[in-house]
Amino acid sequence: MFKDMGELPLELFESFRVQSRDKLQSMFERGDYIGWLASPENEPARIVAGAGVQLREVPPHPQTNANGKIDIVSGRQAIIQNVYTEPERRRRGLAALLIKRIIDWTRQEGIDSLVLRANDSALSPRPKCDLTASDNRQSGSD
Repeated sequence: MFKDMGELPLELFESFRVQSRDKLQSMFERGDYIGWLASPENEPARIVAGAGVQLREVPPHPQTNANGKIDIVSGRQAIIQNVYTEPERRRRGLAALLIKRIIDWTRQEGIDSLVLRANDSALSPRPKCDLTASDNRQSGSD
């Protein structure tokens, strides 16, 4: 994913892969990260898209809601991240489907707030899912 976006030099790939595997494994074990995968019906062992949610507890802070109004949110927060679709499967709604499943899951689990972090080219699923864009790239802001 990060290689495709041009954000990861080839010489760092293996180190990044190992660090990511180890960190995600510990997060899965603690229940701090949950993932969703998509496969073609006729090839269930072939993963063509995926998305994850990092769970955390946050103190009260202002956050713009889907209606453009500012709310004060706190409690359990889910951060949608690592949304990726294989290049040959893009623009078919897989990312939107995964995000919709995540939204449904967060509602079912009673998650207090939801954040989507994505690069500009990946935001095309956003309107289909009624999400608002926010720039949370500054340190300490969410």
